[in-house]
Amino acid sequence: MPEFKPVLSPEELMKRRSARSARVDLTPYLEYLQNIKPGYAGDLEILPGEKKSTIKRRVTMAANRLGKTIRYLRSGENELIFEVVSEQT
Repeated sequence: MPEFKPVLSPEELMKRRSARSARVDLTPYLEYLQNIKPGYAGDLEILPGEKKSTIKRRVTMAANRLGKTIRYLRSGENELIFEVVSEQT
């Protein structure tokens, strides 16, 4: 059975949300994605110590921020390939 902690106030909840989102700098992802037009694909090398799922999540967040829709393609263990399907206007 989990330990039930006190209910979070809206202010505390906002602090926790902003602290979590402030940790990730999406600038490199945004810069990379800006140059990829619909129909083209990006290819990222996953470096040792990085998780593919983390990089994938950051790419998705950056794409959403830029108004782009992406689709992930099959790729190797240390690689992430995605296609920009469309741009929302």
